[in-house]
Amino acid sequence: MALDASAVLGKPEVAGAQVSPLGTYKATITKVRAGNVQLVEGALFWRRFLRKKLATERAEAAAAQTPSYGNRGYLALTADDLVLVGVDASVRVKLTEPLVTISRTQVASAEIGKAGVMLGSLPLRITLTNGDEWVFEVPRLVRRKVKQLVAELAERPDAASKST
Repeated sequence: MALDASAVLGKPEVAGAQVSPLGTYKATITKVRAGNVQLVEGALFWRRFLRKKLATERAEAAAAQTPSYGNRGYLALTADDLVLVGVDASVRVKLTEPLVTISRTQVASAEIGKAGVMLGSLPLRITLTNGDEWVFEVPRLVRRKVKQLVAELAERPDAASKST
């Protein structure tokens, strides 16, 4: 089921994608691998392999000014704003309420990084014009939506309104 924040925001959504705090995927993989008693050596390998990456991502996330939103959020882009919406995933994934709204003109850049682990999630970094950075982790399953979100953010709304 595709999420759409139009009803929560009261205006049409141009693009959107689910996001998580940076390091969530690697922490989950480490716990799952370590929890399998039959693969003790594999668990040790995964813990050692991912420990440095996980520590680096946690330090990056701590240094960023990403708003607090729990374990899951939804980034929605409208014609004028970029909105971080809360997600309730207790029974069914549903959007709750807008947590942070900023104007699209406040976004200086948005970029998708490379996954550090095969089939891993992708880091998403959004830099604001005041120098703040928002850092998220995006599941590979929604990478097309994130690429669309980044492409839409790259288009300046003021340039689009002048050309029409």
